[in-house]
Amino acid sequence: MSAQPYRFALESFRINNTRSRHEDRVFVSASIVVGHAQPQTQTRRMGDLNNGTYNPNISFEVINVDDNDTIVMSYTIVNNGHTDPSAVEKTLGQAASTLAGKAAQAAASAAGGQIGSVLGASIGTTVVPLVGSALGALAGWIVGEIGGVLFANCDGVVAAGVHPFTGAQLRAVASDGKILRNTDHNPGTDSPTGCGSNSDYNVTWSIRTYEVHGAIRDKWIALGAKNGLAGHPVTDETGCPDGRGRYNHFERNCSIYWTPQTGAHEVHGFIRTAWAGRGWERGLGYPLSDEQDMPGGGRMSRFERGVIRWQPGKEAWVTNN
Repeated sequence: MSAQPYRFALESFRINNTRSRHEDRVFVSASIVVGHAQPQTQTRRMGDLNNGTYNPNISFEVINVDDNDTIVMSYTIVNNGHTDPSAVEKTLGQAASTLAGKAAQAAASAAGGQIGSVLGASIGTTVVPLVGSALGALAGWIVGEIGGVLFANCDGVVAAGVHPFTGAQLRAVASDGKILRNTDHNPGTDSPTGCGSNSDYNVTWSIRTYEVHGAIRDKWIALGAKNGLAGHPVTDETGCPDGRGRYNHFERNCSIYWTPQTGAHEVHGFIRTAWAGRGWERGLGYPLSDEQDMPGGGRMSRFERGVIRWQPGKEAWVTNN
């Protein structure tokens, strides 16, 4: 069975109570690691925030996962108002990558509930919970890992989570239109005297495949869906810049474009590459046909403002008709 592309996202966090008296200066870092690959990490400086819901705009796109792969998604949120923000971003990102790598190692060498024990032992802390918040187990380690960054007064870690999966688990709960979405409640530890109160954060994350709708989905199914010409989608259905058309890109160098006037048509292979090189729909317009046989041999696709033709051993070329 071919690898399935997924989208992993840290969708939002809600501050129910700040750790500081008035506002927390919030930094968010999230990581994803598949098998023995290097972790991918994104870090955001969110600014001074009071109670409310915020979107860190962190997502990991087109993460290909086989059924036998082990995947770990993790995140860390800190409040730090006493250090240069660039230094906090840099060191938090490094700590998040380290945590993701160690979690992946633990997941590869243990099973089920034992992963948290192995991870805790590898970083010198208690068992790391794998469901819900891991704040209690990770807060001290994260502060130590950040090292030279000053955590003074009401600064501190306010949320943390580590969530491992196998590819088979994800295929069962987050494919074919299903979305795995959870919210972790992160009740904070005791804040120092003079701070606002114990922090209280909710963090919502999700894992899903890409969405294909309507006429584009009908065309995709007619082409054999994920087992056919196009393969798995690697984007959601997306509006074109001109506001007229919509499209999905797929894993096998294939796209399906739709407008109310032209309908849905696929473009793939060398012809797609040539069309993209001329500016997609901004150049030759939208496709008027699927790729088809060309008289005399070769393949062709018709567009609103021209035809792209291709023959084996030749570069694709454009004609008026």
